[in-house]
Amino acid sequence: MTGSRGLVALALIATAAPAAAQKQEPAPQGVTLLVAVKPERGFVDDAFAFDGSGGRLAIVRADAGTFAEIELIDLGQRGASLVRFDVTADTTEVSSLAFTRDGDLFVIARSADSGTATGLLYSPAGKRLRKFGPASDVALAEVDGDEVVSLLTTKPQKAGITWEVSVLGVSDGKPRGKKRVLQAREDGFVQSLAARILYWRGGYVQAVTQKKGEYDRFQDQRQPDTVAVWDARDGAFVKNAVISDVVGHAAVMKLRDEHPGEAEFVLVAPDLGALEFVTADDRRVRIATAESFGHYDPKTLHYRAGRDGKVYFTLTIDPVNADAVARKKADPELIDLYVFDPAGTKPCADRLARLPRAGLPFSWQVGGGRWAVLRKHKGFDRGGATLEIYDLAK
Repeated sequence: MTGSRGLVALALIATAAPAAAQKQEPAPQGVTLLVAVKPERGFVDDAFAFDGSGGRLAIVRADAGTFAEIELIDLGQRGASLVRFDVTADTTEVSSLAFTRDGDLFVIARSADSGTATGLLYSPAGKRLRKFGPASDVALAEVDGDEVVSLLTTKPQKAGITWEVSVLGVSDGKPRGKKRVLQAREDGFVQSLAARILYWRGGYVQAVTQKKGEYDRFQDQRQPDTVAVWDARDGAFVKNAVISDVVGHAAVMKLRDEHPGEAEFVLVAPDLGALEFVTADDRRVRIATAESFGHYDPKTLHYRAGRDGKVYFTLTIDPVNADAVARKKADPELIDLYVFDPAGTKPCADRLARLPRAGLPFSWQVGGGRWAVLRKHKGFDRGGATLEIYDLAK
């Protein structure tokens, strides 16, 4: 924090500190605490997930590297434990956890030593059903109604990179087509596709590419380039559209470089006055928030795609935002949860809830009308001591 605003803000904090120490945290809004989960040993890890209805929550209890176990919690019984099973023999480094469409648990474990990822499928009772990988990366995805696991292995070459892509069904483990091997130049151009890969989507099931426009001999000129979607399952292009706005397309591709593997994402608009939602077809939609966007710290944006097709995101109030400095009174540091419906007609997001940040880093998940917030450790980037599960107001 530098400059005149920084000096004013520091003075403001110093002045407000004694009063803040005596003042209670603001009450939560839009939520009711259902249960707070605390570990018996170790910590609650960063990977946790709701099932489709929000009736169950899967969490990981772990420590720095000697054990990891998965627990299923029944939220209809206010956090009663349904089952707990040890996965230490498979991994102590769970990077993500999700319920499959069939109700099984899909874990992605990432090795800190090798950097590789492995997919692990467990039944709700804790039986390991299937193992996928290892590979450079593993993703659980649903494409065209088919729930699959995609495996990507990258092999750097002298002048480019080789991608090996395999797609398998989650429920049966059977391949969805052949393993695809793509040799790309440094600029992403793949000779066998006659296209340059821009980014992957649907995990690594589909690659969005740019193809050179065909030469029109009657007009004696080359047609505009196209964006073509290549599907790894059948090894064929499934979509091809002309790039009508070259400048706009280039701008979106620059944004996509900062969001690898995401077909849709949320970001802070260049003017810092709102958020933008980038759609799968490269449109940029401006999103308004209920709170003045200048009250938020833009670096605190976190978002998730919901199973309901909506996008959920949080922003945290900056206690020394410009208006607070003008009032000479620090604002409470609050976490606001929003939902945005890309299919809706409103150019704004709805604020669902508000919680005090309590001076701690946090992570969260939303599902089935519930919000789980993990209060994380200070000075340790993994896990936390308390996982709070809230019912969202209807």
